[in-house]
Amino acid sequence: MESRQANKNMSENNEYKRRINAVLDHLDRHYAQEQNLETLAGIAHFSPYHFHRIFKAVVGESLYKYIQRLRIEKAAHQLKYQRQKSVTAIALDCGFGNPASFARTFKEYFAMSATAWRKTPDQRFSKNCKEQSNSWQKSNLSSMYIDPETNHSQWNLDMLTRKSVTIEIRNLPEIQLAYLRHIGPFKGQQKKWAQLFDRLMTWGAARDLVSCPGTQFFTLFRDDLKITEFEKFKTDVCISVPAGSKSDGEIGTCILPAGKYAEAYFEIDADEYQQAWDILYSDWLPGSGYMPDNRCAFEEYLNDPNQHPQNKHCIKIYIPVIPA
Repeated sequence: MESRQANKNMSENNEYKRRINAVLDHLDRHYAQEQNLETLAGIAHFSPYHFHRIFKAVVGESLYKYIQRLRIEKAAHQLKYQRQKSVTAIALDCGFGNPASFARTFKEYFAMSATAWRKTPDQRFSKNCKEQSNSWQKSNLSSMYIDPETNHSQWNLDMLTRKSVTIEIRNLPEIQLAYLRHIGPFKGQQKKWAQLFDRLMTWGAARDLVSCPGTQFFTLFRDDLKITEFEKFKTDVCISVPAGSKSDGEIGTCILPAGKYAEAYFEIDADEYQQAWDILYSDWLPGSGYMPDNRCAFEEYLNDPNQHPQNKHCIKIYIPVIPA
């Protein structure tokens, strides 16, 4: 009897997570708009009365605090990369009714003004990113050139003690994804990530949604590592599924938006992911003529490291970009 009740509670908990994740996905797309409690509760298929409590239990913070934090962190991201855009324009675009309320909220959250943040945008949660070894120091970044076969913009980045990294601007199609969401720290979580992918694959295979070859494996980063605290950081472990696939239980579905992305291929060790990301953001992006937009950056996994002769992780990193 106790076992049946435990299974029932687990099933309900997974269903609640999927429903709340649908609300989080909605807010990621529409955070700047005025939010209505009844509408959000309807997305989750809860009554407004119960929705507040369930949202806080799943996410770890109240609905109001989550929306306020999401808006202020989106604004911080724009201040960091869209330097030609005024502070007032960013405030209004991120859902704040007036510059005064934005200035007050921003200073409460970051302990500095928006103008000061723009000058030193990386200091808030630098503890999230530990200092890396210098084995990936930049040696030389080539000028941009057009690949004659693909007509895509490309750069070659020669790295000390590493082979050349090619960065390419590509227009990607829309991709339907099934995902499991993780909220909290993710560094050093290879075992947990493997478990999440196993659960996704088991779910997809049982519904004939998995093909080999064909199925792609991704991790989507819903927040900015240098802005959002690790404890609140949202990460989606994903597999590609056929268009129109439906969510079920703890598994959610979403669309990876089409558009322009910077793509870089790496063969790395398990502890070199952060260094690979730093190459793109620190070495390539500033002089590329591009800046990130509000879509998610993500990783695509191309192999099983256990099957690689040197246990290397073959990955592609994608950053959504628009002209600077």
